[in-house]
Amino acid sequence: MAGTALDDVLHYLAQSRDVITAAIDSGEFAEALVAAGECVASALATGGKVLLAGNGGSAGDAQHIAGELVGRLNYDRPALAAIALTTDSSVLTAIANDYGYPEVFERQVRGLGRAGE
Repeated sequence: MAGTALDDVLHYLAQSRDVITAAIDSGEFAEALVAAGECVASALATGGKVLLAGNGGSAGDAQHIAGELVGRLNYDRPALAAIALTTDSSVLTAIANDYGYPEVFERQVRGLGRAGE
């Protein structure tokens, strides 16, 4: 059994490399990233905000991204408007209780989002 943990780590790293390579090789993926970035930049430039959501680990990712946008990320700059819809347990549980879990993000977007932002 010696080396099993190392084998697992190397396998995981190889999978990660393969995913990155596939992303680099996919023009469609790169175009989708550029389009998403332009959409976010446009919303922020016109006074809009970024609403982020996710379940499980992706909820943590949403919070991290919101923190980087409101914070400084790589350099000092004005704060950017970003909200992680995963952080308010009272809102999450009230919506889940009243409407069902599938509505927890949609309901918040309806309340916090604005057309065109």
